[in-house]
Amino acid sequence: MFFCDSIFVKSQTYETGDNDKLYGCSNRCTLEDSSLVCWNQTLSAFEHFLMDHMKFYVAVQTNIDQWHRRNDLNYSSNFIQMLSESNKSMQSYLHKDDIIDSEMVSNIVTSLINSVEKKSSKIIDWVWHYSCPIPCSYFHDTYFMMFIASLIINIAFIFAMTYEWLFNDEDD
Repeated sequence: MFFCDSIFVKSQTYETGDNDKLYGCSNRCTLEDSSLVCWNQTLSAFEHFLMDHMKFYVAVQTNIDQWHRRNDLNYSSNFIQMLSESNKSMQSYLHKDDIIDSEMVSNIVTSLINSVEKKSSKIIDWVWHYSCPIPCSYFHDTYFMMFIASLIINIAFIFAMTYEWLFNDEDD
């Protein structure tokens, strides 16, 4: 039982479910570092992260199109509208003097939606897998349950100490 549990825990990464770790990423790299090791590891981590999340974006858009194909009898794919909506949505996240500009976002979104169009040309039998980032589907109730368990154990400990103090003090 312990062996199976340890295999499951060790196999989890941000790609497969335990998405709280991005290995190789560091926010402690400085321009005064003696080498580029820290920066290169961080770059590699973000390249991996970016590629995975572009795949996840295409997967979700493809799955949305597939859902419409299966559930809406009058549906016909409108990738131009999908592109327009996605581009508008992504553009809304840009800030003034941002490191990326509107044209770059438009080019990326166009490429991604073109990939969706290629993948979702007909009804497909399987769905693309994707993994949500931390805030999206992270289980916060685990910490609440640990708090409740700790509270119960502490209350039981207080009762045991009180019992010991009141009823077993006579033996001393």
